[in-house]
Amino acid sequence: MSRYIYRQENEAISMRQLETAMWEELEQFGRLKNVLIIPPDISRLSSYAGPVVCKLFEMLTGVTVDIMPALGTHIPNDRLIRKYGYRGRDKILDALKSEDGKELRENLSVAAHLIHGSSDGRFKITYASNELTREEVESVGFDFVETGEALGKYDIASLREGWNETGGGRFFYVSNPSMGLWANRRKFCGQN
Repeated sequence: MSRYIYRQENEAISMRQLETAMWEELEQFGRLKNVLIIPPDISRLSSYAGPVVCKLFEMLTGVTVDIMPALGTHIPNDRLIRKYGYRGRDKILDALKSEDGKELRENLSVAAHLIHGSSDGRFKITYASNELTREEVESVGFDFVETGEALGKYDIASLREGWNETGGGRFFYVSNPSMGLWANRRKFCGQN
């Protein structure tokens, strides 16, 4: 893996400069068939990873691209996530107001992440991971399933966005939950 370093005092890299650097990097690999992009998790929102991944995806037309965000890559935020968990909007807002919530108030991006990552009790989130233990996943408010069990139950390659059905029943599949799965029409419209 190579690095592209751009240093200019008081000036960020432009999208055009970024795209040029990415084309130079991609050209080193020749013709690509399959690409796996592993951007940092949402706790690194300021890293410009979102625009980079979007631009890469756009540039890789005709190539099979899988995007798999990294988890637990930011230790200070990870500690707060483990402390507060994905317990729902109201619990995080209460924690922000509490005397004990000073550290969370100083890290509002983590509070936002915990709210966006919660279903607010409207549905169950089951997490399959080779990286995290059952205890780690369940301690933050998610259900856990062994990856092998999940892959045996669901044919990932045949799933489509939205409702699907298997021998085990009907379920809703979202390939990229960070794209706003947790939107609640009543909250957008100002109803509680």
